[in-house]
Amino acid sequence: GKGTNCNLIAKDYGYIHLCAGDLLRDEANSNSPVAELINSCIKEGKIVPADITVGLLRTAMEKSVSNNPANNKFLIDGFPRDMENLRSWVFIM
Repeated sequence: GKGTNCNLIAKDYGYIHLCAGDLLRDEANSNSPVAELINSCIKEGKIVPADITVGLLRTAMEKSVSNNPANNKFLIDGFPRDMENLRSWVFIM
């Protein structure tokens, strides 16, 4: 599937693979302020608000680079899902 392909591409070309779904699930299982909202969206089959997803991606990217400045190339799996996601990415990032 796409996750397997992303892992192979990331390994072959030196990218850090970030999966939006995994980040959202991890956050949903935390006690963070947005966990309840994420869980509600997932339960209802709705797309999580883009600003939350972009924030999680940005945090993961910043963490990766702070751990090793060479980790600055990313392959993002599962995002953007629609044009609103793309607009939020451009605005926030």
